[in-house]
Amino acid sequence: MLMPVGLVVAVLIAWPVNASADQTITPDYDTARRIFWRDVYPDKPTGRPHSDLYCGFDFRTRDDVEMQVEHVYPANWFGTPLGCGTRTQYQQTSERFNLIEADLHNL
Repeated sequence: MLMPVGLVVAVLIAWPVNASADQTITPDYDTARRIFWRDVYPDKPTGRPHSDLYCGFDFRTRDDVEMQVEHVYPANWFGTPLGCGTRTQYQQTSERFNLIEADLHNL
């Protein structure tokens, strides 16, 4: 049985920021993107290239591909219940939004 979107959002918002003290906390989306490209798809100057998950496009470096790091669960869906306004406003006014937006499990 799938949980309603509102319930998932409520759980994310209510979850304590320091719920997993031994887990690395990524402070913002820009940092998360840098970690994603460094650790998930590092440049490969030699050997077998990366293949993206959707269409099998092979690439060796970030410069070879026009690919974005997207959220599995859209940022607007967890931002709107916080009541901060636009995504830029969420980023400027809500530490909780920044932590949720930067969650590497969702990218």
